[in-house]
Amino acid sequence: MSRLFRSARSMLASPQIPSVVPRGQTVHVQRVRLSRPARYRFRNFFLGGAVVYGCYAAYTTVVLSPVARWVEDEEEKLTAEERKALEEGTDATAFIAFPLTTHAVQPPPYSGRDPEWLEFVKLSKNKPLQQKIRDDLAFKVRKIAEASVPLTMRTGKPLKIRRWWLDIDYPYRPPIEYRRSGILLTEDGMEWTTQPVDSAVVNAVNRVLWPSPLLLSTWAFAGTMFKQNFQDLLRAFGFEPKSSPDLHSPTTPQGTPTAPGSPSPLPSQHHPDIQRALQRLQQQATKRPEEVKDPRAMASQNQGAGAYGAGSSPLPPGAATPSGASPGKPNPDPKQSGDLLPNQAGADRVPSEPWKAFKEQFARAWRRAPEQPPRGSILVSGLVELEAPRGYTVVDVVAYWDPKTRQFDNKSMMVRLRRLQAKNQAPIRR
Repeated sequence: MSRLFRSARSMLASPQIPSVVPRGQTVHVQRVRLSRPARYRFRNFFLGGAVVYGCYAAYTTVVLSPVARWVEDEEEKLTAEERKALEEGTDATAFIAFPLTTHAVQPPPYSGRDPEWLEFVKLSKNKPLQQKIRDDLAFKVRKIAEASVPLTMRTGKPLKIRRWWLDIDYPYRPPIEYRRSGILLTEDGMEWTTQPVDSAVVNAVNRVLWPSPLLLSTWAFAGTMFKQNFQDLLRAFGFEPKSSPDLHSPTTPQGTPTAPGSPSPLPSQHHPDIQRALQRLQQQATKRPEEVKDPRAMASQNQGAGAYGAGSSPLPPGAATPSGASPGKPNPDPKQSGDLLPNQAGADRVPSEPWKAFKEQFARAWRRAPEQPPRGSILVSGLVELEAPRGYTVVDVVAYWDPKTRQFDNKSMMVRLRRLQAKNQAPIRR
């Protein structure tokens, strides 16, 4: 076992000792332990103690002394009332929560002697109060719908309550409670304890630790970007995807045979201007030598026709002269010209489709996590139908009414659009 704690040099050198000794002789190996004198240990101990004491003295002088003097000065400035209130105040405590210790706790059901259940019994016998609760919720839903700009743009204003279907339920159990563990610091010391935490804090922490909507949206963005780049790569190699055919290139009917003397069809993945230039070159190649025209003469003729001809245009049918540029001069702005780079317009819109997929997936995945209602609240849920000048709107609502505050809890309320119907409908295709 002691061999493992020896230095590497001694372990490698020990097997070589018998090799240098002639055979037939006895080898005696003596182990020697080297140790330092005791004075070196005492010196290191005193030096370490001196360094620690110097650091402690510097910390108390530079850091703690100014803070202590500031506390004494502030204490001298306190009045008699402030001193009395400070002495009668509660002990200062601090709670340090540990991560990943939050857990949900289901409280026991209500008993017949609980004040919450007794309040439920009183409320179930009060019919006018129940009607008022339903009316208040319908009015609150109408206010929320009127504040929605996309909804009012389609249906118009004002919105009126047409009818509602709202039910009141009395829960058998209190809402779920969340607790987390940590260290509680008090004047008497510190201890390990568990304290309740608000559900809003739990939802916010879960959004940060497990951002599932953001991950799903990023995955959709990356998938769409990869698909778009793969299609562009296929077009660069001459393979046109079937999903996005080129509408600008002329196509021949399927099954039409090609004439024996006719030229082979050109690939359809090029830009329309390049396609027309290739067609002109192919036509020149099929003509006789005497019928071939000089390209310089054709260029000068086209320029003269563009400058003086009013009935004809030298530009192809698909190309338009940009505003602010003369017909006989090239466009000085390369950003407004589509002839310099064939697929420049498509390249400028590269991130549009992936970004659209990101936003759509994020809108589908992002849902506001409902918070837990107060203890002793009653559940009011159902449908509210609203009438507008141009349509009807049906809203699904889930809300909790707190008997202590006599109001609805806005944090736990969920309002969603169920149905939208227009009053006047017209056919889409005429």
